[in-house]
Amino acid sequence: VMIFSLAKVTGHAACRIGWALVKDPAMAAQMHRYVLLNSMGISLESQTVAAQILKSTADDPVNSCITYACKVLEDRRDRLALALKGHPEFELLSEWGLYAWIRGKGDTSDTFMNRFGILGRPGNAFGVGDEFFRLSMGASNQIFDELLSRLNNS
Repeated sequence: VMIFSLAKVTGHAACRIGWALVKDPAMAAQMHRYVLLNSMGISLESQTVAAQILKSTADDPVNSCITYACKVLEDRRDRLALALKGHPEFELLSEWGLYAWIRGKGDTSDTFMNRFGILGRPGNAFGVGDEFFRLSMGASNQIFDELLSRLNNS
């Protein structure tokens, strides 16, 4: 089973559109029945927005929102890595994605977040140790720039 969400692909979380690829027809039928019984359906607005997003992406993949988002995330990842170079006690672990995983060498996630006044998710929320934490790379430009400012000015 592979489950997808338009929000994860394009960043349009308000659409609430998703789909699944299911190899087993019996499992697919059970999943279909579950969705029908446990949802009120998909709003026409969400369907329209999803169709427009997918059409624009298919019509012009070079200038699509997906390409734009990838460029923004790559730029942010590079800028975060540069800011963390000034703090060798912290290591950027993830190369890509909407979240940056960071490990504190001898420090806990609370130490990092308190030291810089930054909010993130502690690693223990994801079943890993307290020395790990996760930062969102999908924040607004203003918030992300403030994150970098706090890292660079300490």
